[in-house]
Amino acid sequence: KDSVSGSLPDGGTVQFKDGSNNLGTPITISINGVVTLTLDSLSLGDHAITAEYSGTTNYAPSNSNSVMHTVSEGPKFRTFKANSELAAKAIKMQVDSKTGKLSSKTQPVMATVLANVFNKIGNQGTTFLGVPQTNADSAKKYAWIYYKKYSSLGALYTSVHTGLPYPLDSVRADGAPTNKKLNKAVSPSRNKNNNTLWEQAVMLRLNLIASTDSVTPKGLGGLTIDSALTVAGMNMQGKTLNQLANFLDTVATYYKKKGIDSAVDITRLIPVVSVVKRINDAFYASLDISGSDSNAYVNLTKIKIEKDAYALSLLGIKTARQAAKGLLKYIPGKVSEPYIPVTGYLESVPSAFTLEQNYPNPFNPATTIAFALPENALVTVKVYNVLGQEVKTLAANQLYDAGEYEVEFDASQFASGVYLYRFSATSVETGVMTNVVKKMMLVK
Repeated sequence: KDSVSGSLPDGGTVQFKDGSNNLGTPITISINGVVTLTLDSLSLGDHAITAEYSGTTNYAPSNSNSVMHTVSEGPKFRTFKANSELAAKAIKMQVDSKTGKLSSKTQPVMATVLANVFNKIGNQGTTFLGVPQTNADSAKKYAWIYYKKYSSLGALYTSVHTGLPYPLDSVRADGAPTNKKLNKAVSPSRNKNNNTLWEQAVMLRLNLIASTDSVTPKGLGGLTIDSALTVAGMNMQGKTLNQLANFLDTVATYYKKKGIDSAVDITRLIPVVSVVKRINDAFYASLDISGSDSNAYVNLTKIKIEKDAYALSLLGIKTARQAAKGLLKYIPGKVSEPYIPVTGYLESVPSAFTLEQNYPNPFNPATTIAFALPENALVTVKVYNVLGQEVKTLAANQLYDAGEYEVEFDASQFASGVYLYRFSATSVETGVMTNVVKKMMLVK
């Protein structure tokens, strides 16, 4: 912008210059004596910007002062990517008491960084995809993906997802829908789900949370989408990554309201998932904490003094221009709305391993047995007669995601009397087993 004094009412023009090179064409001075030129981009490096006044009948030509403007690559970023590194057990770091350095016996892995993200999130956990509902009635209708522990999220990445990008409608272990309609908070694993939308959208949210909490470089959510991208009818070009993630949440939970209600609609999400994957992968690098080439920061003080065994953060490796030119753009000073973690209706997230009394009870001939899992677990449910003899297995060391479940016991072939049912759940993360036994009455 250039202000020209004393030139009115004669008019005149101003030619902006970058060194000796013209920037655009001469611009007529406004009635207020102001000239403005807007540029989409300048090349990297230093630019000496001046304004050359043409002069008029009454005023001589003149040149403005020179303003130095530097165009840089912008900050460097870092991301996680969807791979099995996150499904590993996080290594708890220790400081060698003799050397004061990180113990060679506790070298961290990428899951260690993931554990640090969850330390920042807190024990309550947070939502990674979908819109969390805040009352019981709406929680019965809609679903959202929610994790409390790093290991539960890691279980979503034990292998690559290849299934279609379905919203939060039902479980599809092998791409086919089951009778289990999703509602409330769910914590899916790869074992029971094969969904590329969940895989990449959860990863995008993880990357945004990690950036917000400074586990990875800040500012990722403010990067702007610089290519054509339409999601459920919404043009996302020019939107920030935070805005993209928020809209994916809306589409995943309220898919019917957003027109995602047929096989054709689902296929339209395939290119969207492809773009989200490119974003997640763009700033990824494997973990390296060796010497001068280290791309991570180990906070030895936190490990030693605060006993924070996961105090590991990732350093930036690439700018948006380097990693995703034509896809993402860094705009200096661009501020995007921050992500505010929302837990939603938390009564839907079990806080402990529990076994409910069967219902109805007494029953004839069938009854339902319900149990709840606060984390992924191997579950066995068996029925015994009063002599302690096993009469029926309802679940045999079967892997279940965190959540609430029901199994049915059909006693059509059994005599009236008292029966016992035994619930055993072994935590996938800790290996700790929970056993509960209850009685039920069959009356014919």
